Amino acid sequence: MNIHYLKTFFTIARTESFTGAARALHLTQPAVSAHIKSLESSLKVRLFERNRASKKTTLTYEGEILLEYTERIFALLDEMETGFNEMKTLYKGGRVSIATTAVIGIYFLPPIFRQFRAKYPGIVIDNRIGNSRSVLDMVLESKVELGIMRKVEEFPSSLMSTFLHGEKLLCIASPHHQLAHKKSIPIHSLQGLLFINREAGTRTRKQIEQWLLEQHLTTINSIDVGHIEAVKKAVEEGLGISIVPEVAVKRELEANLVTSLDIENFHLQADYYLVHFSNRRLSNAVQAFLYALKRLHASGNESR
Repeated sequence: MNIHYLKTFFTIARTESFTGAARALHLTQPAVSAHIKSLESSLKVRLFERNRASKKTTLTYEGEILLEYTERIFALLDEMETGFNEMKTLYKGGRVSIATTAVIGIYFLPPIFRQFRAKYPGIVIDNRIGNSRSVLDMVLESKVELGIMRKVEEFPSSLMSTFLHGEKLLCIASPHHQLAHKKSIPIHSLQGLLFINREAGTRTRKQIEQWLLEQHLTTINSIDVGHIEAVKKAVEEGLGISIVPEVAVKRELEANLVTSLDIENFHLQADYYLVHFSNRRLSNAVQAFLYALKRLHASGNESR
């Protein structure tokens, strides 16, 4: 459908006159009539009624419907033009305000930040790190535009949540641990071992505690060391075992500082979601970052 014909239709509807529309659009009246005739032929409807007494042109029922669609089309075109004009400024500056969990902010995003900044060096990235509850609060309080987090509860209806990534969880130990390098380790072998925990309140910790309960491992000894880096160091030193996202121990596994235990029927995954207000337009900087994030993440998954 010709957008110029829709513009002619829209102008006639507003001026209630073919002559007025021709004057406003700098067209001849026969050209205006030809535009409308083409639209009516294409849609197989009549769009206007002419009142000879008042000399006004009014919309038919079908014309009213087309006007509604036309208004929405032009609004989208205006939004598109504004968006592309604003995108040109991204190379000069902008701001990405984001809150993430520690695993995402420390291990997952830095390579993506690096590639994004290479393309948009003028954009400032403000990445705040917390547990999933605090990330959700920062989004709800408008302290950040975007959150990446575990699902702590049903997300509020005011937010849009999109699944981003599922990260495999590993049970890790020192290479010198008694269970290291054993195959198909029975669940009950974990009974009585010292378990290194993240801080209370993290979604991953709650998931692990629920799994231990389901396995009837209720007498596990444990200590809390807070940050995931402290968890890894404690395991590396042989203090105990832990369950962590695979991405967090990639380097340690490659360097043989820790090892992944082959536990029977152990299949846990940490799911992460993108969260933002559904009724607010994201800034162009954040939209550009989301595009880069999804594209780079998809290419990263394909290369695995």
